[in-house]
Amino acid sequence: MSWYGRILVPLLSLLISLILAELAVRMVLPQNTDFYDYGQFARPSGLPWQEAELIPNAGNPGYTGVSVEINSLALRDREIGVPKPPDTYRILTIGDSVTFGYGVELDEIYFKVFERKLNESPNNTRFEVVNGGLIAAALEYHYHFLRLADELEPDLVLIGLVLNDIKAYADFAVATDQPVFEVPAPSVVRQINAFMQKNFHLYQLVYSSLKGILYGIGVLDANDLLGYNFVALAEPSDELEHTWERTFWMLDNINALALGKGYKIALVVFPLEMQLNETTLQQYRESLGLKLADTALSGDPQVRLRSFAESRNIPIVDLLPVFRGEQAEKLYLRNKSISADPVHPSVYGHQVAGEEMYRVLGPLVETAAAE
Repeated sequence: MSWYGRILVPLLSLLISLILAELAVRMVLPQNTDFYDYGQFARPSGLPWQEAELIPNAGNPGYTGVSVEINSLALRDREIGVPKPPDTYRILTIGDSVTFGYGVELDEIYFKVFERKLNESPNNTRFEVVNGGLIAAALEYHYHFLRLADELEPDLVLIGLVLNDIKAYADFAVATDQPVFEVPAPSVVRQINAFMQKNFHLYQLVYSSLKGILYGIGVLDANDLLGYNFVALAEPSDELEHTWERTFWMLDNINALALGKGYKIALVVFPLEMQLNETTLQQYRESLGLKLADTALSGDPQVRLRSFAESRNIPIVDLLPVFRGEQAEKLYLRNKSISADPVHPSVYGHQVAGEEMYRVLGPLVETAAAE
């Protein structure tokens, strides 16, 4: 056999084996190839303060295993009445992927649980909680979304704050003629990975199965690929103090903007899973290779945020105590493609959060609506 025959025959055998394996997976274990396809309902933003924007009336029936539908106002929510209907107390919730509802259905998101609890109370007011969440958003987005949200006529603005929102925010201008956010082109590896996930069930199955292992041994960097930011749980340093100063500066801007518009704000603070107990802290150090300070269990970020809110008379819901009272493994997102997620709550986690919100904020909201 010639030299090229000795190369070609094994390659053809491998190709045929892969084709047969792909067909077998499609028949026996079909995969959701739309699982990570964010582009079906989002596009690069033309606004200078955010990477992406939602596409009105778009959707993906299988994104992260759930149905995502975007309404005509480019929000992941039901259609919203504009102007606001009479006898309606409207709450606008602004946040990142947790508020968007990553991995859960719309009616399972924490603020929809809160909305149902409010509407179960005997009163003449209809309570409506609107979803202003966007995946990968941070506090700059929250500020600018609020700046442009007058048509929604909110009576109260909820800021869904996750500890990966704690960043060293730069100064910004509100002028819309500043440079648009430049999203770097994805690397060739990422482009190939996205193409393979979208088109091949065998690849999606193997990728989902091996991803956690690759994080654990350091081949994949969780901070880089998942976009997580764990600086709030870093060792004490001048850099950490600067990060908190800039975060509070950003929150002060949001609060001042809301007050100037006649809106009140409230904060809902979601903990990270590694804050719940020593076991989860060690698991994330080992499974994702995360570098987390020994003080990660101290609750210091929540203490800082509570102190900030109380000094400005902002109601706050700190979810760390109630989450610590639950079984950690039930609170965060897990499915056949997500083996570990320290940021996004499960359906149960959202339920716990919504009920705690009602316990803390319910009386305040019902009193305000009755005035």
